[in-house]
Amino acid sequence: MKPNASSLPAGLNFDELVPVADRELGGLRRAHFTNSRLFAMLAPHGGLIDLRFFGWQCYPGTVFFCGALETAYHKVFRPYVRFGAGLPLERYALPLNHTQLFPFGTSSTATLRGEKFIHETLLLPDALVQRVESRGRRPVTFELVHNDAGSRCHRDGRVWSPFKFDRRANALIAAVTDRHSEPYRGGDSLAQQEFPIVARDIPYAKTWLGLGCDVPFSCRHTLGNFKFYLQCEPTGARQAAFYLVFAPSRAALLKRLATLSTSAHRECQTLKDEYFARLKSRPQIDIAGNQVLNSAFAQQIEGLQTLKVLDEPGAGRAAAQAYTWGWDTLTPSQAFQFGNEAAYAAKIFRFCQKTLHPRVGIPHMFFLNFKPRLKAAFACQMQFAANLYAYVAVTGDLQTARAVWPTCLLLMRRSLRDRAGNCGLARGVSLWPDLPEGLDEDGQDLSALNNSLLYQGLRGMEYLGRALGDQATADQCAGAAAKLRADFVNYLYDKKVGYFVLSCSAVDFKPRKHYPCEAIFWLTPFARELTAHAPARIADFMHRHLRADKSLLSLPQWDKAWMRDGNQLGSSFPSADYFYLQAGKLAGRGEMLRAWLGDVEWHWHYHTQPEAFTPEAANEADFGPDNTGQIHSQTAATWYAAVFYGAAGLDFDHEGLTVTPWSDVPVTIRGVNLRGTRTDIIVRGRGNYLASLQLNGKALPAGSRKIAWSQLTSRSARLEITRTDQAPNYPEILRADGLRVKLLRGGKGELVATINGDMHGEVVLHVPVGYQARCNNEPVTVRPNDAAQTIIPYRRGDQMQLTVSRRDNRHTPSTTKKIPR
Repeated sequence: MKPNASSLPAGLNFDELVPVADRELGGLRRAHFTNSRLFAMLAPHGGLIDLRFFGWQCYPGTVFFCGALETAYHKVFRPYVRFGAGLPLERYALPLNHTQLFPFGTSSTATLRGEKFIHETLLLPDALVQRVESRGRRPVTFELVHNDAGSRCHRDGRVWSPFKFDRRANALIAAVTDRHSEPYRGGDSLAQQEFPIVARDIPYAKTWLGLGCDVPFSCRHTLGNFKFYLQCEPTGARQAAFYLVFAPSRAALLKRLATLSTSAHRECQTLKDEYFARLKSRPQIDIAGNQVLNSAFAQQIEGLQTLKVLDEPGAGRAAAQAYTWGWDTLTPSQAFQFGNEAAYAAKIFRFCQKTLHPRVGIPHMFFLNFKPRLKAAFACQMQFAANLYAYVAVTGDLQTARAVWPTCLLLMRRSLRDRAGNCGLARGVSLWPDLPEGLDEDGQDLSALNNSLLYQGLRGMEYLGRALGDQATADQCAGAAAKLRADFVNYLYDKKVGYFVLSCSAVDFKPRKHYPCEAIFWLTPFARELTAHAPARIADFMHRHLRADKSLLSLPQWDKAWMRDGNQLGSSFPSADYFYLQAGKLAGRGEMLRAWLGDVEWHWHYHTQPEAFTPEAANEADFGPDNTGQIHSQTAATWYAAVFYGAAGLDFDHEGLTVTPWSDVPVTIRGVNLRGTRTDIIVRGRGNYLASLQLNGKALPAGSRKIAWSQLTSRSARLEITRTDQAPNYPEILRADGLRVKLLRGGKGELVATINGDMHGEVVLHVPVGYQARCNNEPVTVRPNDAAQTIIPYRRGDQMQLTVSRRDNRHTPSTTKKIPR
């Protein structure tokens, strides 16, 4: 869990949750910042080197200004201070010292000629603001220098108007016109073949830019408007705010400039205040007292916060440098529900329904006008239903589920329409990678990743349908899921290697023998059912063949498709971490948790939540990732939710939460909102067994690891989990996903419990040697899987009485009605 200290950047410290660079960017080459529709990149010298706006223009036209790492020539809205009013000219750039790295900008100090300054580069949702404040006594003049000709970005169809000074607005104003007339047909990759619609980008848009200051200033420009100098007039002001505003019209621009002339400092302070308030209101996470990890997990959810498209509630950009994808918009829903922001998770589901296309479904990628740009197979779009179930499980919010149920129905029906004959698997090109033809897919494919999402969506809809009164749909989903599960293992699990293939042919069911880390996208506890036949073998394969020094591998390096595309087929994608951690948890492989935490710690030393990481050379990792400071929604969301699923060993269904002890990493989570109860979770000890489980200071009876939601009855709760490496000498119910467990006796040589529920399921048991399990008075043949787990199927509506006792005990018949199995 400890990175190689020699490979880490110097000067970036994590004494607080906010990373701080003592000098420049703490050894980083660049840092990325974003907020809603704005993106900026900062270099160690303190100057901007990239400025983007995701507004109303056609999709490729998001980059407006670019600088350079060598900034003596390129100056992109660079603030300076001057001492005195005359000659000789003394213009000083503001260096970065003790710089706080927020997801939306920086706050730094500088000392020039013995005088102290505070300067900040902050992104409001529609404006870049650079604040400068003098803390000394000497008179200074604030100035902003912009090399316009050398930094503005051109592209086909773009026309710039020159910046002109508007004295009434106290601002430089320009406009950028973008035109695009060609229809987009989804590209030529296998995944986008037979794109069912003609996708059209925005044909024409004008973006207005205004560069102003909250104190009066004079503007001087060089010949040809090559460079601009904005110099504040000597009014004795101790601070100034320069701001660059983006707007859809000149009227809107002038209105916003007028507002910022009096509110810039206040809005920036509010931006920071709300950020620090959110850090306090979200769960407080402590992983083994590790400052880097604690900072990382506090900031993941804040990174997602900056990717919200605030004027379109529920929409989320895929990354700091990218716009909105349907897949990446959905993925953060679980992070928000665990981050005490379930209301925003609900907005994500409503946004997906609002933008649902009748032929494409949830667009894989959008244009900037939220029209479909790319498609994906309907089976993988059942991520929507799976995430909706996970949301309802934690929040109990069926009202949102009812509102978006039509989307679940459309996606489910289209997915089941794509099934291959009598097979339970649905056709569709694999969601990952972008070029699935590199993994021998041909358009007639039964994808493991896609069908893992379809399965979880069907299982979730089995419950949601009954809860919402749609019994027919619930029955349909239950039957389809049962068939899919059997065929998933039959056709997609390679018994020889002990892992899943990427896909098989929908024509002859021949497997494509490639073994990706993205084989299962694990969003609900029902994903376990796809691995229940051999959890230990699956975990062993992942750790032996898909583990690199700083990340997972997309494929084993011996796989014939390794690096076939030179890109994704050799890159790690952190969204696969769910599967890796859940597999390790079920198999009790604590080293997998420690390895994953090491990944997160190493990347956060470089202040990045990377989309991917390419370990092509063993020593290149020592130089750090090449996208330092990046924020990617899938990574941030996966890492944050994985604290709960992986590090704390918890799973959540609509009946309660399940504890799975593993590893030796102490974990504390304080103040997570579970079904309206503010809950503290403390995990201590080491080992794969449960030494004790306490709720609000009282020990829960041994024999079951499931805690019903009805047991969280107060406004606050404290759950304490103590692990041990000593196997219990009594039987345990390890899991009963989606089912109600009532423990009658347990922990003293005998287990007696009743199981019931509103959906099909299974009970996973630990049955010690010498014990006999009986279900409704009938003996159960114990055939444990390779993780020594016994699985008993449950049929919806049954009243199952489960008894596990020593073989030499005399069995007392139950009075419970015997139900044929």
